[in-house]
Amino acid sequence: YNTSKFAVRGLTESLRYSLAPHGIGVSVLCPGLVKSYIYASDAVRPDGLKGDMKPVDDANVARLGQLHQHGMEPDVIAARVLDGMRENRTHIFPHPEFKDELRDLFDEVLADFRDYPNDPGYEQRAGFEQMRRGNYTKARAAARSAT
Repeated sequence: YNTSKFAVRGLTESLRYSLAPHGIGVSVLCPGLVKSYIYASDAVRPDGLKGDMKPVDDANVARLGQLHQHGMEPDVIAARVLDGMRENRTHIFPHPEFKDELRDLFDEVLADFRDYPNDPGYEQRAGFEQMRRGNYTKARAAARSAT
């Protein structure tokens, strides 16, 4: 499940930069808890699609039902998604409660970098990476101005 979500993020970013020259904007929605009945999907799944699924844990479903009562209302998310699309944002984060967690994650990633001494080939790699980074910067700017 998580691997698929990560793949969708990569696919979305790739499509965003590929479609920007055609005036098509692409955004990735990163929602949190939504007030929905997704937790009860096993109960409404048609018998023909159940296959060999495990028995439903009714106590867990009840706990999830309680939790989902505090989810964001779908119409609030929809309004925030439309705002993000109108602003042609790459990422649409309707749930502000995740901002600090993402900041911590990004800080952790940056903390893993080390200042190693330059090795043979460094100058050539750095030159290539500077060109690649410049192209990526241009692609991101073009995608922001698309549509």
